[in-house]
Amino acid sequence: MTSIQILGMGCQRCRKIERNAQKALRTLRISATLERIEDIDTILQYNILATPALLINGEIVASDRVVSYDEIVQLLSIPEEITS
Repeated sequence: MTSIQILGMGCQRCRKIERNAQKALRTLRISATLERIEDIDTILQYNILATPALLINGEIVASDRVVSYDEIVQLLSIPEEITS
């Protein structure tokens, strides 16, 4: 199952990424877990320089920017064996 995590403090940019991810999951009809991580100590464990950040299957795919719906669709369309 696909796992999506959004790292950030719940700001407007974080919420936008979450909406884009939810829309992409509905469009692609993918079953996935979608988790917001807002705890700063947990976020620091990922060694990112700025939030928000988007992780797919545990890999950081973007940070310090809002990831668009189209980009998330593209990222989720890559076969899992390529991204893992």
